[in-house]
Amino acid sequence: MKFFQFATILVLLASLFSLSNGTRNLDEIEVNGGKACAVCTVVVGLVEQLAEVNNKTVTDMVSELCMFLPSEYTILCDILVHLWGPAIIEKLSRKESPDVVCYSLGICHVDPGLDYCHLFPEPEGGMENAVRLSRSGSTVLPFFHWSLVERLSSACELPGVSMVCRTIQSILGKMKPFIDLDGDQYSIIETFRGDAWRGRDCDDVNDMIYPGRKPMNSDIAADSNCNGIYGVNETSGLPYEDELCEGTNSQGLIYIGDSIGAHFHIPPEWLTARQLSMEILKNFSFVIGNELDWPQSSFPTGYQNVSMPIIEGQTDSIYWRMRQRNLCNHRDFQNICFNGAASGSMLSYLKSIARKPQIDKPAVVFYGMMGNDVCERWMKSLDDLTTPEEFRSNVIKTLDTLEGILPEGSHVLLIGLVNGSFIFDTMGERLHPIGRLRGDVRYKDGYEWFNCMRIGPCFGWMNKNATIRDATSQRAEELTNVLKDIAANKKYDSFSIHFLSNPLSTVIRQWEKDGFALWKLLEPVDSLHPVQEVLPLITQAMWSEIEANYPEILGDVNPNNGAIRKIFGDQGGH
Repeated sequence: MKFFQFATILVLLASLFSLSNGTRNLDEIEVNGGKACAVCTVVVGLVEQLAEVNNKTVTDMVSELCMFLPSEYTILCDILVHLWGPAIIEKLSRKESPDVVCYSLGICHVDPGLDYCHLFPEPEGGMENAVRLSRSGSTVLPFFHWSLVERLSSACELPGVSMVCRTIQSILGKMKPFIDLDGDQYSIIETFRGDAWRGRDCDDVNDMIYPGRKPMNSDIAADSNCNGIYGVNETSGLPYEDELCEGTNSQGLIYIGDSIGAHFHIPPEWLTARQLSMEILKNFSFVIGNELDWPQSSFPTGYQNVSMPIIEGQTDSIYWRMRQRNLCNHRDFQNICFNGAASGSMLSYLKSIARKPQIDKPAVVFYGMMGNDVCERWMKSLDDLTTPEEFRSNVIKTLDTLEGILPEGSHVLLIGLVNGSFIFDTMGERLHPIGRLRGDVRYKDGYEWFNCMRIGPCFGWMNKNATIRDATSQRAEELTNVLKDIAANKKYDSFSIHFLSNPLSTVIRQWEKDGFALWKLLEPVDSLHPVQEVLPLITQAMWSEIEANYPEILGDVNPNNGAIRKIFGDQGGH
């Protein structure tokens, strides 16, 4: 139990950055300290809980904060402990609540005309009185006086702290592989937008060799498209690429989407004091390097089952099914998903698609912006959500961009938006992982707390006001109808366009019909994303609809698959 608290700091910073969809710049967004306040509150709460669970003093827990951290995180930890550690120790020793601690330090504050926000139970006498008593009773002052800190919009503006925040943001802000020696947008490492997100490069010093291209000179001498098929059949004298792949409708898979397509997952064990252990945190750096996403086991592009203490389950993806249908498709996938992405912000991410229309294979492209266009962090009215007119414009701009990227013979499927109106009623009264030790924090408390600071992932659906929830669902339906209309009426030279109903909504309906509890569908920490066990059902729903309505997209099964397996085995793996 040495470095859990700081790990949590990083996890929460990462997750809170990811919750922002960036579609709009409302003046009122992020108030009362915003994300920095949220991070402070949760981390202080976990420090207190860990001390209780491990029968240690708060002083001991904070003093052990930076031990055994990976070297790249040690300096960040030292900065935060130096600035606030002694003051937090004193305040928790006086049994102040985490909310009160963070307000008294100025990391949380009350903006004009607004009220205090609290995650944990409000202290007797109210927050204002408790914060006043905390400040007047302090004998240990933090490095930055509270009066300085609370004048800032966020603690991330403080010297030293700004470096911590920038470091985290730099991890999360990458659109293309961080390690890519030849600049072809494919990598040989798994994290930092590497081969967990798109097919593994088989030669990272030659920008003409990468997954998804048409073979060079029939790949007689080298595997130019990284599908593991190359050389010449000595018996027939034909190149294996020509013999086994030519004429088989070999094509790639590109999924453009948000955190649902990226498979966002914060391990609940990281926020549950009784479950934190060295084993639980051993994959910490890997998880942060992938932005708290798990594309390698996602429903669009997953290619491996997962078995870790923090996530476990079978993987079945659209890419995997396309690969099994035609092994010439090996490694030809791209997961162009970003946490918080909406139709507007996605326009800037399209540059991360790696496809050359003249020399690459066609691709099946899914446009899966499932919810962020109706999921603002806060809104004054429905006018603050993406309007049907804005949505249409954004989607058309995306399709126009794809026209210049995709090879002829490609296909684009527009996926309808999800309906998340069931989330509040399903999750509201259940205990959140951070509240399980004492039974004091329910999901509805978390929703209200996020909404109070205007930093939540989906104000419209994670809201106690049923009218707002229903109106959000209505807007989602309107945007879905826009996609249907575009699919029916727009034409492009390089690709066909089709509409696909939202597969998660299909799964939810069937799940409920089969008598399963809806809460089991959702991630325990954010209660917004589907859990690993549900993803194969999403894949099946999508595949079934494509087979029924657009079978030409999938093409025939490659009759040479058996020969490919016999000659090339796992084709170099992933």
